[in-house]
Amino acid sequence: MIAIATGIDALDQRIKQKFEENNIKDFMIVNYREFLLKSNFDVVIISKKLIGNIELEYLILTLREKDIRIMYLTNKDAVGEIRLCFKYGINDILTDPIDAELVVNVYKEPKKFSDVKKLFLMVNSKNATDKTVDFDRLMEISEEQNRIKPTIDTKGSNSKKEVKYEVKKEIKKEKEVKEYERILRMKEEQEIEEEPVHIPETVVKTVEKEKHFAGKEDLSRYNKKEVIRETIQETVYRVPSDYKKVIVILGTEPTGKTTIAVNMAWCFSQQHIKTILIDTDFKKKDVYFHFDKNFSNCLNRLAEEENVINLGIDVNPNLKIFTENKDCEVEFGQYDIMKLIVSAKNHAQVVIIDLSHDLDEDTVRNILEIADNSIVVVDQKVTTLNRVPEDLAKFRGQLHNMSIIINRYYPLRHLESDEIKSKFFEDVDLPSGKEFNYIVDKVHTVSDDAKSVLQGLANRIPAMELKNNFIADDIKKICKYYYVAKDMQQKKKGFMFFK
Repeated sequence: MIAIATGIDALDQRIKQKFEENNIKDFMIVNYREFLLKSNFDVVIISKKLIGNIELEYLILTLREKDIRIMYLTNKDAVGEIRLCFKYGINDILTDPIDAELVVNVYKEPKKFSDVKKLFLMVNSKNATDKTVDFDRLMEISEEQNRIKPTIDTKGSNSKKEVKYEVKKEIKKEKEVKEYERILRMKEEQEIEEEPVHIPETVVKTVEKEKHFAGKEDLSRYNKKEVIRETIQETVYRVPSDYKKVIVILGTEPTGKTTIAVNMAWCFSQQHIKTILIDTDFKKKDVYFHFDKNFSNCLNRLAEEENVINLGIDVNPNLKIFTENKDCEVEFGQYDIMKLIVSAKNHAQVVIIDLSHDLDEDTVRNILEIADNSIVVVDQKVTTLNRVPEDLAKFRGQLHNMSIIINRYYPLRHLESDEIKSKFFEDVDLPSGKEFNYIVDKVHTVSDDAKSVLQGLANRIPAMELKNNFIADDIKKICKYYYVAKDMQQKKKGFMFFK
């Protein structure tokens, strides 16, 4: 498998096209660094432009530890990056001007050290920053020196020089060992920092009170004194400060996933959770219709804006939304979407992504891979349910912690929530001949309340904000399942009698 991960969307697309023209198969476009560590690739085409929260050197070290071939794209002036490549044994260094044809040629014929020797001399020369240095002449000198066999006299001054050389060699070796240990420590710290938090910490406090009855009357009635112990158990749920979640809501057919996404985002924000809702359906822009706000140029400027988080529209103090006005055309690439999601994750506690059907498969895989939870929205139509497993099969490897929401739910004898899970998602025989057993963590239901949904759209407010709606309780239960809003405390009292 080849990962095209330059971080430049236009170049990624050209490389993909060239691969197809040259009958090179089994490749995909990757839009952020963390994805490269989660998947198994044989070749990675990468540049510093690729976004992510991990350091470039740590990424390269981890990939090289797995013996993954790296093709690194940069320019001749990026001395630090080129040195990094040589440090980890990367010879496939492509410098400006770079085009898709060059990438394909290097992929077919990997570079040898002799091909990048001039580059090596350039970045390791004391005058590396001096543009007037004739590196062609340096190459000639280097080749001449290689042809001359050094003769070392074991007597006299040459012996002293040899000893001095050996001392320098040992010092250099010691420095290299220390540097390697530093990189390993950096890697371990990175792994610790990236350890996901799945559930809030639970602390249980128990307070016991005892009452002793030791009067004469009691002793006359019992052989032993009776102890009545009252136990008060306090369970405190504490939410870690770095507790974050990316939740992707998807549906293979029109089943009301945007309505679910909007109301979940609103519910989280009402519980004082910093939430960001991202609408990836740039054609329909359905999120726009749920809020009475002007979203003009919210997504239009995504490709040109450096600090993309500032483009979002605040609909309340805890909810920021990324969508676009219905009349505006939106065009940008996969890289821009991933840049927005990574930035949103750094600025919010919960990020909800309304995943569009129209995105290409590589983009969908990248988004699903970065998600902590995937929620598939379905309804109770048998024809729809039969098509869902087949449509999801291509993304089976990226559906992490998958749950199902049955929208517009109505209790039916043969289509209860558990029945839908067992009939349509467990041991499924697909038309392609394959069998899938989807691991479904939870099946949620949202009541059928078309009246509130339509009225909410008419007033441009989330349906759960309307009086006498039937979906608010269901949405709150779902949100509570995925994220604990704040520190909660429960008390349970009981009495135990024993002799």
